[in-house]
Amino acid sequence: MPLLFVGGALGGGLGGLATAVNAGVARRQQMSAAATALAMLSVSAFAYGTYFIVAGALLHTMGSPSGTPRTPAISEPTPIPITRSPIPPSSVPTTVVLTPGVIGPRGVELTWPAFVNATGLPANDVMGYLVSRSGPYKPFTASTPEMIATLGPHDTRYVDPAVPALTGPSGGSYTYRVTVSTRSGATIPGPNLSVQFPPAGRTEIILRANAAAMLSSDRPKTVVAAGPSQLPLRAGHHTVGAGVDRVIFGFGRLPTLLRHAAKVEAHLRLWDCALESSGDKVGLFRLYGLRRSFTSSQATWKNAAARKAWTDPGGDYGEPARKGILANADEPMMCDLDATALVRDWIGSPRSEHGLLLKAGNEAPAPQNQMTFFGLGTEGNDNPGLDPTLVITYTSPK
Repeated sequence: MPLLFVGGALGGGLGGLATAVNAGVARRQQMSAAATALAMLSVSAFAYGTYFIVAGALLHTMGSPSGTPRTPAISEPTPIPITRSPIPPSSVPTTVVLTPGVIGPRGVELTWPAFVNATGLPANDVMGYLVSRSGPYKPFTASTPEMIATLGPHDTRYVDPAVPALTGPSGGSYTYRVTVSTRSGATIPGPNLSVQFPPAGRTEIILRANAAAMLSSDRPKTVVAAGPSQLPLRAGHHTVGAGVDRVIFGFGRLPTLLRHAAKVEAHLRLWDCALESSGDKVGLFRLYGLRRSFTSSQATWKNAAARKAWTDPGGDYGEPARKGILANADEPMMCDLDATALVRDWIGSPRSEHGLLLKAGNEAPAPQNQMTFFGLGTEGNDNPGLDPTLVITYTSPK
């Protein structure tokens, strides 16, 4: 600030002095017009050069007390805050992934996480969401989708009230997509979501696991495969003669509408499921209801949470579900495990719901019995639609 006033005074003084000298030169009649103009230009150039020489010396003396030249600071624009994406930011903003909530005669409830602008560029900020649908039994191509909703930037839920023609064992297969509309006018389409309607008169609830962890007897005090960077989860023996692995899942409280539901059926759906065994694959793995809650980021073979031990190492669980893996010829890389009896118990006694445990029926060290599948937030699985889900089908009482 002092240099600002000093510079102004210096410039004004030198400018005034040069003006006075030039006025005197102009009044003299001893030189030709060309010589007079040249003399006046020389005076102006001398004053201009003198100003910068003196200003530089003052800046050096007053602006750097140590006597060391200081590079003038270059003002930078205020950085734009960037919302970090769960996956490494790239030059392309992340898309949004649909997950169905309730599917039934009243339509389809769709939800998705808020759009993340991984680039930080204002042009890629979300301005709204476009919901499209194709079907029934039609591929999702550029010519087939039907725009069914235009939503605002803060909307992350939509209920499609269109009721399909309930003919045959199922109501039809529909494909949905949510497209992001950005500030620049560009659109960023998300991946397709196929929805198979349940049989006529039935409603389906899909609950995505909100917690998952692996319990390993090889590392009884170590948290194994918990968090977004975990490897695929596994149950059984991953190496002949080694320890055993089990997997636990949490889904939160069941929707209250199930308290009045009838003919409830439930199963756990696991994606990218691979089975390795020499025995009966259907009866080899079973689901069990946990008898106490757990914290996935702290659960180990010995503890359900930090400083809270299982009553029995490896998890506290009750009787298994009646069936093991349900056959699904349409999805060879998906495993459906029966959970009907367990979910019915939770509906009748909500306080008994603490999650599920998956384990091999035969945990003897001799045979190599193993199941691997996508975990919650598994590396290589950036699609929440492929996370473990609990699928509950029911009918409403008349």
